[in-house]
Amino acid sequence: KLKWEIGDVTRDLGVVRKILKMVKCDDTKTASSLLQADDEDDPEDDDDENLGMDEHSLVECAQCRGGQGLVMLKSADVQPLLNSLQSEVARSYVQEQLKSAVHDDTEDTESDADEAVALTQEQVRHMTAIMRVGAQNSSDPKLRVEPIPVAPQPVDCAPTSSCKLTPGSCGRLRDRFLLVEGGVSDRLDELTAQLAKLEHYCEQTDKSLVGQL
Repeated sequence: KLKWEIGDVTRDLGVVRKILKMVKCDDTKTASSLLQADDEDDPEDDDDENLGMDEHSLVECAQCRGGQGLVMLKSADVQPLLNSLQSEVARSYVQEQLKSAVHDDTEDTESDADEAVALTQEQVRHMTAIMRVGAQNSSDPKLRVEPIPVAPQPVDCAPTSSCKLTPGSCGRLRDRFLLVEGGVSDRLDELTAQLAKLEHYCEQTDKSLVGQL
């Protein structure tokens, strides 16, 4: 079980790092703009796509997950990656940070015209479609999630017009995903240490039993 969890968390950490490569912000312009520059300096990023200008908008559905609420990204590139997360720790960190991002952005827009608004029917259809897509369908084989012995927890969310669309900030969104990366990475270190300790204990126990024969 511990090895399976380590495998899931390792896979999820790779997904989060892929997302961070996609969320690139231009600090020389505005905090909410996205960098539309080429990646010639980093050949490994040639296949990565930068997000479009409103792809970092957040969609909050309070009715989802038994009333606990669910926050999604409007991005048709990033949300399918989030859908593919397998470990509870990664899903929890993502929701914690996205909810905080909604709170931050809502405070910023209280006196502005760009307030959170209900989804239009077209936006409902858009969100419904991308919530059905996972990284298994990605053209990038490095992002495809391998089958696991236990079915992933179903996402209890059907986007409706009661969901709210909040304009996001690229800089803050990237900061939130950096926190997710740190949390998932820390959990992976903990699990790896637990496994090493368990294996050491088993090895010592085996030697002790053999010595008693």
